[in-house]
Amino acid sequence: MPCDLHTHSVYSDGTYTPAEIVAKAKRLGIAVALTDHNTASGLCEFMAASEAEGVAAIAGTELSTDCNGKELHLLGLFIPPEHYSAVDELMLRYSDLKEQSNIELVTRLNAAGYLIEYENVKKRNATGKVNRAHIATELFEKGYVCSVSEAFDKLLFEGGGFYEPAEKLDFFEAVRFLRSIRALPVLAHPLKDINEEALRDILPKAIEAGLIGIEVLHSSYGEAEVRICDRIADEFGLIKSGGSDFHGKAKPDVFLGTGKGNMCVPSIYYTELVKKHTELTGVVNMLSFEFLDKMQFSALAPSLFDILYENMSVIAPSKNSREEDEKTWYEAVSGGLARDARQIVLIKDGERTVGFFQYYINPRTFMMEEVQLMPEYQGRGALRELYRFLMLHIPAETPSVEAFADLRNARSMDILLKMGLSPVSEESGLCHFCGTLEGLKKWINK
Repeated sequence: MPCDLHTHSVYSDGTYTPAEIVAKAKRLGIAVALTDHNTASGLCEFMAASEAEGVAAIAGTELSTDCNGKELHLLGLFIPPEHYSAVDELMLRYSDLKEQSNIELVTRLNAAGYLIEYENVKKRNATGKVNRAHIATELFEKGYVCSVSEAFDKLLFEGGGFYEPAEKLDFFEAVRFLRSIRALPVLAHPLKDINEEALRDILPKAIEAGLIGIEVLHSSYGEAEVRICDRIADEFGLIKSGGSDFHGKAKPDVFLGTGKGNMCVPSIYYTELVKKHTELTGVVNMLSFEFLDKMQFSALAPSLFDILYENMSVIAPSKNSREEDEKTWYEAVSGGLARDARQIVLIKDGERTVGFFQYYINPRTFMMEEVQLMPEYQGRGALRELYRFLMLHIPAETPSVEAFADLRNARSMDILLKMGLSPVSEESGLCHFCGTLEGLKKWINK
């Protein structure tokens, strides 16, 4: 089954509703992804329609980002429903900045004699969200230009005196964010925005951050661009993707499934992305992570200790009574929380807490104190996703990572070695491990 993994609806700058895109995909017999700009607002409607119509569909978004002063677009594919709101919350600040940029653009156009009203432009999108495509359409319909593309070529390009881009999300942070919500980051139409040399320069760092794929097929590409992207995907081990960048009537020469008429994204692109998503998520597709409200520790402590005690009983049985161990543990943890030195992350499967992680940070060290998971969740990818979540909250300038492992716990020590930490000393039955944040990130993104 061919596919189209890059489309836009009325929730950004397209003219079709999500349900209409699904209906058209069904008629064409293709799998389809919805990737509206900087929003997940249309995904509930899109996925509901795809289920009703029996269409293979991927919930996605397209984030506008900044990379070394250049605008790059990043697709996030397979966004879980519980994280739709996270996308919109992340982009809220940037949406406000974009709105101000739009208003300033229209003001400059007005001053130069191109008389359009911003309120009329906003009416072109049911959500009220505007980008340059809507402004270009208004200019075209007012007769100031002969086509939407001419509006971009003559007036709306960066550096042309009218358009000043708003501040954007950092590209590498966007990659890490998408991985943290268990979506696949795919670089969209890179050769539309930068040249091959610049692309090769950024890919090592992007892959380290968690980039999974690259758009090899796109409506704007000729044969040369397709060959370059195909070669780069193979060279860097990136999964290939492709899409029309369908916008409906906003881009009348770009058609769903075929782009400008001769594009066909093979089914292997879709199946390889699905395979990779399944490989990376597995059971952790059910899990979420949240910080413990310290005021709730007393209420949750018994259930957290239950998880700890079950693991201790197998790995390193205590000579003390359970009551003594629980009292000692509670006093140590509550004391650290009271001093604001310690944080606890809850690992949850739905409403059920299935594990927890304790850590603290000082200016030089990320100290990993304790991670506990119910046995049925161990060894199934949950740890990697936990640390991916944590990378969003640990200062990037933190130079070192440390941990202690019980010398009786061979599995724990093996995991720390795989995470890039090295044993440096032993004392009182514990092995002290040290490493770097960069080394930990490399393990996360393997």
